[in-house]
Amino acid sequence: MITADTPGTPIEVFISYSHRDEPLRRALEDHLSLLRRQSWISTWHDRRSAGTEWVDQIDAHLESARMILLLVSPNFMASEYCYGVELRRALERHAAGEARVIPVILRPVDWKDAPFGKLQSLPKDGKPVTSWRNRDGAFANIGEGIRRAIEDLRSTVLSRVQSLALKYENVRTIKTGGDPLRISLMEEIVEDLKKLAAPGSYWLPKLVQSPESGEKLAAIVILQVIPNPEYLHWVEQRVGDEQPFLSYQATVALREAAGTLSIKYREQLSMAINFARENLPLSRGDKGDRMRKLEEAAWALSERL
Repeated sequence: MITADTPGTPIEVFISYSHRDEPLRRALEDHLSLLRRQSWISTWHDRRSAGTEWVDQIDAHLESARMILLLVSPNFMASEYCYGVELRRALERHAAGEARVIPVILRPVDWKDAPFGKLQSLPKDGKPVTSWRNRDGAFANIGEGIRRAIEDLRSTVLSRVQSLALKYENVRTIKTGGDPLRISLMEEIVEDLKKLAAPGSYWLPKLVQSPESGEKLAAIVILQVIPNPEYLHWVEQRVGDEQPFLSYQATVALREAAGTLSIKYREQLSMAINFARENLPLSRGDKGDRMRKLEEAAWALSERL
């Protein structure tokens, strides 16, 4: 069972703010620079979008972010887009447990009866940044609060990953309903794990060391979503696993890696695919599906040469 921390993929943080508060937004990002350098977070805001598709980019990042900062000010409250569109979707995702929403109070404004008024705000006690005698102190307090929130999020994600891993172990032992039922339930677990891939990647170095099948599956699924050349050898070995479902998911991970990793890793990818093909187990389960997936991986790699 995992108990230690190891760095992983940064958590995406979406910043919702009024452009009139641009100087304060920049100051906040300066104070979040250590979290970025430590690969704890990556930040996104609409100043990073360009062209006519900016609305689509905002929507995409608003959906993918695991943490959403609301930079609250009179301008934010008056903005139809911030208060109407972004806030509404942010709170929906917060309620569904898909993202953590944190109001950051920049300037004095009547906000406590707003839809986000019951959420834990920053800085301390919801005191606006501009009301602090030392604004650097306010932003430092916000950074510390975000760090704590990320630690809480990671712990929550780990608990959910381990719960799904245990569910997989239990599903494997189902005796009624036969293979179709088991496979259907396992595929549902895979889809749930995919939703946790970005924050769950923080725990990847420990998941790959776990002897438990469920946590191995979690690592494989994370590598399907976020291929990593550092773990190609580990994935190729999982193709040889005696559990056909685990083995098949490993071939999916290799297929995704072949199509998305930088071409500079082509030699490693080719070796991993060939090793997996040569060591595909002849034990129970459909070997054909796994071999086809490996052939797809080889084809995808050859198309990029």
